Amino acid sequence: MEDCVKEQKLVLLDNILSYFDVRGFSKNEAAAIVGGRRKLMLLIESGEIEVEMSCRGKWQCRGEQVLRHLKGCRKLKHLKTK
Repeated sequence: MEDCVKEQKLVLLDNILSYFDVRGFSKNEAAAIVGGRRKLMLLIESGEIEVEMSCRGKWQCRGEQVLRHLKGCRKLKHLKTK
């Protein structure tokens, strides 16, 4: 039973990554996903994330490659209420 659940999760993950293979993230979105602009720039320089520039100078990072470098979940900062 447990193996079946793991297999279903892997199939779902594969489907998500293939969906984002043809879609992209902006520079700001990609930086938020991987853990910051510096980390994003290092990944781009090393060739692990490909970037396309549009005619307006906007970045599009390949979605699948960005998601493969997803930073782990961080604790949410609680908003202070008055």
